[in-house]
Amino acid sequence: MDRFPIIYTFGSILDYGIGLLVGVLIGGAVVWAWTRFCNWLDIQTLKALHKAELIPPVPEPEDDATPVATATYHPSVDHLLQFFSFGHLPLQKAVVSKQFSDLAYMLADILPGNPETTVALRKLLEAKDAAVRSTFSK
Repeated sequence: MDRFPIIYTFGSILDYGIGLLVGVLIGGAVVWAWTRFCNWLDIQTLKALHKAELIPPVPEPEDDATPVATATYHPSVDHLLQFFSFGHLPLQKAVVSKQFSDLAYMLADILPGNPETTVALRKLLEAKDAAVRSTFSK
């Protein structure tokens, strides 16, 4: 029978705590590295799909990658269209944002300049923001 069981129990708890701490640190490093690798792989995949012309081309970021206006729009429509630019975004996010930008300009071209068009573009802007934010989520 052990004469000092409390000391052995404390030592076991201490060993378990240190082992748990080391495990968490190593696990965190592995998760971080895996996330970085997956992001890098996503970007490489997008570049490969673009090169193979399986997805529409994404313009390289310029000062402003907003499509050139082909018509004059109602001031409120014109105000909302500025938020559909995507030239400042990284490639992965620009691919998503470009689809919404194209749709916004198409709607601005075919719909009359009235309050309902402004509401439609505002809702589309909310959807675009959510879609771009979803590319950030884990």
